Amino acid sequence: MRKQNEVKCETSCFNKAKEDEMLFVLLGRDSAAPATISFWIAERIRQGKNKHSDPQIIEAMECAIVMESQNKIHQLQIAGIPTIQSRQKRKYVRRSKKKK
Repeated sequence: MRKQNEVKCETSCFNKAKEDEMLFVLLGRDSAAPATISFWIAERIRQGKNKHSDPQIIEAMECAIVMESQNKIHQLQIAGIPTIQSRQKRKYVRRSKKKK
């Protein structure tokens, strides 16, 4: 869940946490985050606390997939390899300059 949604959603784990309860946040830019989320999913299922089809597990899987793809895009950009996002950004900049 994105930060803005996590804070606003009354049923988010952030808002369900007790005042003195420890929290651990994984940032999307952390390359270890997708694997950590995948481990958490597997462990919750192994412990019988969730099933593969539970909304909480599905949301966690989607989060890991998005984080992993964003990390791959970031690595390509660092390596100087053009991505779809960088191409779209260049097109937008060119269009903006033409309108002036």
